[in-house]
Amino acid sequence: MSEETPTEEINYEEQYKLLSEECKKLKIDISSLQLSNRSLVNQNRDEKKKVMDCRLQIADFESRLKSFEATKTELSDCQSQCDRLRMTLESNEAKLADAERRADEASGLIKIKDSIILKQSNFTKEIEERLRNVTEDRDRLLHNNNTLESDLNAALIRGEDADELREKLKKLEEVFDKLASERSETATESGLAAANEYFKSEQARSEEKINKLKEIQTKLEQTIEKLEQDKQELLEQMDKQFEDYEKLSDKCATLEARIKEMAQSERRYGGGMMGGRLIGPTLPPWIADEKKLENDLERLSKADPATLRAKVMELESQVSELNQLLTYREDVILRIHEEIGKKSSKLEAAEVERSSLNAQVSILKRELATAREDLARRGLGPADLEAEIERLRGKRDREYQRRKRIEGELDELEKENQELKQKIKKLEEAVANLPPPRPAVPQGDPSDKNRIIELQGTVNQLRMDNEAKRSELFDLRSRFDAKSAQVDKIAAELKTKEKTTGELTAQLNNVRSQLEITTKDLETVRCRAVRGGAEVERWHSDLTSLQVTNKFLSSQLNELRAKMLVKERLIGELTKRCQENLPPQSHSELPLVNGDVDDNVCSRCGDKLDELDVADTKTSDTVTKLELKLADREQHFSKLLDEATEARQTLEKDKLQLENKLSSVYQRATQLSEDVAREQQAVEASNSKIQKLTSQLNELESTLSSTRTQLLEAKSEQRKAEIEAVPPTVTPPAKRTRRSGANKTSTANHQECNSCLELRKQVQDLEASLNEGNLRETALTSQPYSANLAFHKDIYGTSTLSVPSCHATRRHEGWDTARSPSLDRESRDVEVGFEPRTFQSVNSRLNHLVHLIRYEFCFPHCPAFIPQTELSRLPSTQVSVCQRCMQPVYHARSIGAIWMLSR
Repeated sequence: MSEETPTEEINYEEQYKLLSEECKKLKIDISSLQLSNRSLVNQNRDEKKKVMDCRLQIADFESRLKSFEATKTELSDCQSQCDRLRMTLESNEAKLADAERRADEASGLIKIKDSIILKQSNFTKEIEERLRNVTEDRDRLLHNNNTLESDLNAALIRGEDADELREKLKKLEEVFDKLASERSETATESGLAAANEYFKSEQARSEEKINKLKEIQTKLEQTIEKLEQDKQELLEQMDKQFEDYEKLSDKCATLEARIKEMAQSERRYGGGMMGGRLIGPTLPPWIADEKKLENDLERLSKADPATLRAKVMELESQVSELNQLLTYREDVILRIHEEIGKKSSKLEAAEVERSSLNAQVSILKRELATAREDLARRGLGPADLEAEIERLRGKRDREYQRRKRIEGELDELEKENQELKQKIKKLEEAVANLPPPRPAVPQGDPSDKNRIIELQGTVNQLRMDNEAKRSELFDLRSRFDAKSAQVDKIAAELKTKEKTTGELTAQLNNVRSQLEITTKDLETVRCRAVRGGAEVERWHSDLTSLQVTNKFLSSQLNELRAKMLVKERLIGELTKRCQENLPPQSHSELPLVNGDVDDNVCSRCGDKLDELDVADTKTSDTVTKLELKLADREQHFSKLLDEATEARQTLEKDKLQLENKLSSVYQRATQLSEDVAREQQAVEASNSKIQKLTSQLNELESTLSSTRTQLLEAKSEQRKAEIEAVPPTVTPPAKRTRRSGANKTSTANHQECNSCLELRKQVQDLEASLNEGNLRETALTSQPYSANLAFHKDIYGTSTLSVPSCHATRRHEGWDTARSPSLDRESRDVEVGFEPRTFQSVNSRLNHLVHLIRYEFCFPHCPAFIPQTELSRLPSTQVSVCQRCMQPVYHARSIGAIWMLSR
């Protein structure tokens, strides 16, 4: 028996429902996975951007670290410089202490010098007073000599008179003897008495004359004694003056020795803070170092740098003032020395005059001696006269020998003085060449010895460092001055080149106006010259006519003079005959006509004159009239000649002035032409520079076009790969909520890729280069030349070329123009809206490049290049806003799809 098995029915509907539910679940899971995948992709992008930001921050931090290290090194350098400055300050303080010491020594020397100058001034005053007294004595002696000469002359004349009287007396005695012998017989007592009285009177007269001569002799002896006393006084004064002069020479020698010692000390220890000359010897520097080293170090360690600087400035000012005082006083000493030399020359002249006076006195003495000898020979002088004269002569000889001995002693003293000076110089040189003794180290603690040695070493090192730093500072200052001078020269040259063009144009205009004025002046001068030539010709014709008339009148005058001479001879002969035949008659007997003497009557004889005589008088009147006319014509002729010479001189002056003006104008024109040629060369150089810039810009354009094509090709390939890798999209369920607005803004903010950043950087670089080009263009084209440079403005076709609109004309022209990246630059410019033309200026070309770069940067993001049919295919969720042109921007994926569709 067979049992019937129940058949299980399969519920396909339930299974279908289950399967469909599972499929829905799977779809939901797939969609959720897709959404999570997308979110992960977005997160990955965000993390990449964050990594890039972190890398940029790390690079920034690294640059900051480098700058921080550089600042650290600079700080260390500054610290080292501060240490060096401290060391230099300490060395400067040590030098300031040395300068103070030297200033104290200089002040002491200045005081000594002032005292010496006062003594010298007093001595010069005394010498001047003595010279005045000597000159007064000399004048008095000259006056006495003159009086003595006059008295001697009078005495000689009287002596001659006495000789004549003696001769007359002898003659009279002889005559008296003859008379006495002849008339002894007939002589009476009365005659003898008269003769005796006569002889007694003559003898009294002679005795009176002899007494007068004796008085004159006594007076002369007294004057000679006075002259001898004056001579002794002068000799004593001269001895005193010689002694004073020797003292002065000794003082001058000591001063010279001190000055030489000071110069040698400055040579040995030069380079300090004194910077001037010091008179007198200076102490060596190691003495002050022994005395003041420890005190100076303690004081410098405790003092502040500000006080030290102030003290340095004060000491430098004091040292400069002391140097000025020293130079002034040295100049005063030199002037006093010159005055002493002048006065010594005057003294020598006085000595010469004194010797001449002594010679004159000796001559006078000789004349007196001869006169006394004559008187003694005649028996009229005293008996003791010769003994007195011999005594005076012996005294004079002794005085002369004493003077010679004193002069020899003076010469020997001068030789000894020179030898002593030479020895002093040798000793000074030996002292200067001696090495400086080492400072005496106290034999106490060895630590103090070591400390002093270290301090001395540090002081020497600081001095060396200060000298080195000072030399470096002078070198740096010289370099800085040279660089600043070069910069100033360049700036001045630029300014002058900017100003020269305007000045040259103004000068050209001025020269043109001056040329026009000179041409007008030339025309006026030519007219004046023509007029002057006509006037000169007229004056020449007048002169020739006057010369002809003058010749004619001169010939007539000569003829009339010949006739007059003949007639005058005849008249003279007739008058002689009349005077011989007739007696003279007065005018009172002449016949009168109307109370006047008749002209036809002779003034001598009273007879009437003939017709010939009347004609002669008339001819003489005409001759005088003609002579007057000739004189007037000659005066007029001289005036015309003067006027002609003046006119010629004025014409010559005008010609010279015009020639000078023309030469100056031609020189100015040549200068302007040279300046214009130079400016043309400068303009050519600027044009060459502009051409180089244009070539560089063309190269930049070519590189930009190549990079643009490469970018577009890379983007197209990337988008192809993304489209192939992405599976077909599945529509999400309706229950799935959309993303928030924050995610949209975050995704929209991060849609710019690395190529966009690079392009943005390139745009910024090009804008910077554009600004530089503008600046160069303004610098090169600041001098406008309309003939050489022609700048053209860029003309754009429509007003739709503004950057925010981003090529609105492409919407009406279709997609075909945008999808051909290999077009030429001119065709692309035409499609975008630019006119294909040649740019002449750098500014216009750079502006054009910036427009092109902005166009390329906005090309893949702006919807102006996407047709409306393609826009309708894109989902609304994939649209965002461009941050540059404020237009809707699509995702790279959809744009890649559209790009592929368009291709």
